[in-house]
Amino acid sequence: ASSSSQSFRRMSLRDLNALVEEFESCSTALELVEYIGSDVSLDAFVSELYDLIDACTGRRDTRSAARIAERILGHWLHLATGSSNREDATSGVPEMPPPGREAFTKTMNAWADTKYGYGAKRAHQIMDLQVSSSGAFAAYKSNFEPDIGTYTALIKAWAKSGEHRALHILMNTLKEMEAKAGITTALLDGKLGV
Repeated sequence: ASSSSQSFRRMSLRDLNALVEEFESCSTALELVEYIGSDVSLDAFVSELYDLIDACTGRRDTRSAARIAERILGHWLHLATGSSNREDATSGVPEMPPPGREAFTKTMNAWADTKYGYGAKRAHQIMDLQVSSSGAFAAYKSNFEPDIGTYTALIKAWAKSGEHRALHILMNTLKEMEAKAGITTALLDGKLGV
């Protein structure tokens, strides 16, 4: 873990929330670059965004932590979308890289930590957002699409949720994973096939 990740983990949720509010005050990549200054690269700042999201996992107040992680992810996606539309192209501001699969997965894990049905639903919506946003970031496709870790976070969220329909959703998720991986299904109508 990086030193910023360790220091973020030691921060209270209130302090993390204050950092996120500062981040959210920048509405464009140009404003963000002006805010962080010339002594910090955009890549270094992006690395800190991953650390901030990671600091939201494993907290006592899981719901507040998950909301903070989701706000970071959402605003990061907003800035990257604006940057990819090249609103700042003439200013010489580098393109804001979008959040990668790791950011989506960590945010889903933060919601899984809540152990509530709402957390599982949010994790599922985040994965849906990841999939639907991948077309906007074709240059980053290899680091954007869900992988086994992303699906594991989704499965964990539903398994911990206590939702009565969780088993049905988990079965569908496993079938989707098998189909994407090109694996012949071992699950036939909820029963193991031979």
